[in-house]
Amino acid sequence: QYIGMFLLLLVLTETSCKKKTLVLTKLCALPVILICLYFGTALCFSAFSLHSTASAIYPANTVSNLKLLEQAEDLTAANRIADRILKTNKVFYAPYSVKAKYAYKQGDFSGPIENKRKVFEQNPFGYEEYEEYCQMLITGISLYEKNADTKSADICRKELKNALILLESNEKRLSKLGKAI
Repeated sequence: QYIGMFLLLLVLTETSCKKKTLVLTKLCALPVILICLYFGTALCFSAFSLHSTASAIYPANTVSNLKLLEQAEDLTAANRIADRILKTNKVFYAPYSVKAKYAYKQGDFSGPIENKRKVFEQNPFGYEEYEEYCQMLITGISLYEKNADTKSADICRKELKNALILLESNEKRLSKLGKAI
């Protein structure tokens, strides 16, 4: 922002430089000023909690998209926002969690397994995520057993055991101070 302001000041001031140098400086400064205005506008809308406008101006603004994800009224809209976030930022766990919930709602158990694994990579100490995942798997086991699909039920059981192993390994990684918190 300071560079943008400096270049804006440079463009607006009159100096005794050669006219050719002055024009060249102003031409170089103009794109930088426009870029600063573009990002500054998007960030300003985000700062004033106008996240849909900020996201429309700058779709890669993860903070605004995460706020929209939190405010989504239904899971289908949240899934669309999660897809938009994952196009630009694959290192945050919340979009993967939403995608897991959406796949679970659709009756697809491979989606929650795949997406919750990514959640646990990004957020290994998110115990609410483990609890939710285990509930999904227990539901999957009971549904598959009712339909006599033992292969799918076994996959859910295996994933449930893996989730418990992950929890135990996380417990071992915690320090005494971490356990006290």
